[in-house]
Amino acid sequence: MKPADKAQLVWRAAFPKGEPLTDDAAAALAHKVEWAATFRAVAASTLPPEDRERLQRIQGHADKLAKALAEYPATRDRIEQCWPDFPKASTPPDLRRTRRGIAALRKAVHRASERAKEHPGAGRFLRNQVGSPERIFILRLCRIYKDFSGKLPPQSSRGGPFMRFVQEASQQFWKGDKEVPSPETIHLAAKRRVRSTVK
Repeated sequence: MKPADKAQLVWRAAFPKGEPLTDDAAAALAHKVEWAATFRAVAASTLPPEDRERLQRIQGHADKLAKALAEYPATRDRIEQCWPDFPKASTPPDLRRTRRGIAALRKAVHRASERAKEHPGAGRFLRNQVGSPERIFILRLCRIYKDFSGKLPPQSSRGGPFMRFVQEASQQFWKGDKEVPSPETIHLAAKRRVRSTVK
């Protein structure tokens, strides 16, 4: 489903009797909510996003190469026939040692990923500044809701358009798990946001 279509679902959930968004407005809403979801994902992570992506990519390539070398002995033999054989110690290792090196690389990347999970990263910084990943997501949605509806999220209500807006945005745009913030979490985050806005 296109992001703009997801945004229309979010808008209809919040305002079932209202007019649908224009195509441009739906695309703009989708872009903003996607950014809110990205902030939530970063806040939930203890691993810097760039490192996580690079390590996963390296591990994926190493896994595929190791699997291919193990599964096709005939092809491996053909490669070994063409493998360079130089007398110097500084020249490339033979294919058997190269395969062991790839296996060691896979293990090293895995260990690096595990260690990197303990790195403070952007996630811990965001959580220290704002709070939980869910609260970061909801606070960003407060501003988006106001920009598109022209209304502040209500301080007292534990239901209504804003509650539906957040819950449907969670369903449509959160990456990974589909857990939706509880009404209490949404209510408290919106209440704090409105108070800080009024001040």
